[in-house]
Amino acid sequence: MDVARKILILAREAGHALEMSDIHNEAFLPTSCLEGDVPAFYEQLAVHEPHFRALYEAAAVNGEKLRFVASFGAGQARVGLQALPPPTTSTRCKARTTPCYSIPTATWSSPWLLKAPGRALR
Repeated sequence: MDVARKILILAREAGHALEMSDIHNEAFLPTSCLEGDVPAFYEQLAVHEPHFRALYEAAAVNGEKLRFVASFGAGQARVGLQALPPPTTSTRCKARTTPCYSIPTATWSSPWLLKAPGRALR
């Protein structure tokens, strides 16, 4: 949700009239992980360990890193887990410490990199 809020703010600042419901969330958690209380969440993580291991290994075999990223283009915003090859700008961000947003631009040779502390870091 934090990543979606930030891409929403950036899109609005760029002059696009978007709402949170306009952001496509490419969920990587199985639906069962989102049902129930916190202990049930952890139980479902264990049940779906092979799913998460497969995501990790598919990225690792190609030398990629998994990052939850936001993108915006052609008036559409998306958030989701992506396998990114090094030295992609977003892979330079440390996992679990600083959410990063790579913003491609048509006028510069490389994307902007926005580092912003997430809510969990407060």
